[in-house]
Amino acid sequence: MKNSNALIAIVVVAIVAIAAAAAFSVNQGDDPEAITIVDAAGNKIEAPAGAITITAASPSIADIVCYMGYADKLVSVSKNCTNPLIPSDVVLCGSYSNPDTDAISTVDATITFIDNSNTKAVTAYETLVAAGQNVVLLYGSDDTFYGLYKNIEIIGTLMGEESKADDIVKELKDEISALRAKTLSAPTTTALVTTGFGTLATDANGAFTNLDAVTGAGVYAAGKDSLVFSLAGKTSNTTTPVSGGWNPLDSDYVSTSTADADVLIILWTNKLSEPTDVEVGKFIEKLKTTAWANCGAVQNGNVFFLSDTTGSDLSRSTPYTVLDSLPILTLYLNPGCFSDSGNPLSWETLPTCVTDDNRASLVAYTA
Repeated sequence: MKNSNALIAIVVVAIVAIAAAAAFSVNQGDDPEAITIVDAAGNKIEAPAGAITITAASPSIADIVCYMGYADKLVSVSKNCTNPLIPSDVVLCGSYSNPDTDAISTVDATITFIDNSNTKAVTAYETLVAAGQNVVLLYGSDDTFYGLYKNIEIIGTLMGEESKADDIVKELKDEISALRAKTLSAPTTTALVTTGFGTLATDANGAFTNLDAVTGAGVYAAGKDSLVFSLAGKTSNTTTPVSGGWNPLDSDYVSTSTADADVLIILWTNKLSEPTDVEVGKFIEKLKTTAWANCGAVQNGNVFFLSDTTGSDLSRSTPYTVLDSLPILTLYLNPGCFSDSGNPLSWETLPTCVTDDNRASLVAYTA
């Protein structure tokens, strides 16, 4: 009897294994009915067309999935995902910076998307691949706009809708071309697009709660190869002294390499509120007591906070980044190319903070 039970168990396990292999495989190409793609890790992925369920282990991936019309396929997302189209009953699978491989394995979606933006996420991907999970590595925020196009292509292909992916990529390229047509004559702006500033935070009234503790440290800046700056370079006449992707800026670099910066843009995300104009003024004065005193934008007072949806969009890699928030970034990089009722705009006339309340009116200037 024991032998019979053991034999049955072996057969069941074998059947399950065969079914899983037929449903999804990595580095294989034996199923002529499957769709095959190559992910950001260079792995050859084979899967059935039209993923039934999806885990999106980063906000950028969840936003792409939602924009493409597949929100109802989501069964698990990272806790940092905020897209309103995400179903309310999804399972959380850890944070964007530290995916929970146990939760992902338990959900066992038809396909799991992780992006390559940080080391822990890539490690989670490798762990799941080794465990035989259905996982695809996508391109992240340190990749240029080509990475965004590629992610849309991969997701569309796996969903069996390559033409939809092609249409969306064309939509993004058309938006970029339209913005670029408006800035061709602009003088070159040297910009720093940043996030961080340590533990800087505000209360519900927009007042900084810990301004005295600001040292100018804890700042990351978008380099020329990051998605946000590669997009900015396509739509405006702008440059940055920062190379590579997103990089931490130490005090020595800030004090010696930012004197030519015309504008400092701070992507203000996951905060209680955006700072008021008065508080921004206090912040600039505080920066003048740190290594940032040598930054040209700080000296000139050209410091702007892009908060709420705009800040979130520009810190991600999604179609929303291009269609909804890139126009605002372009406006702040080359303001003289745009006007309000015929009056040219400038850094002096633009709001110090972009919020969901003034977002639509700012986008209208670029239309």
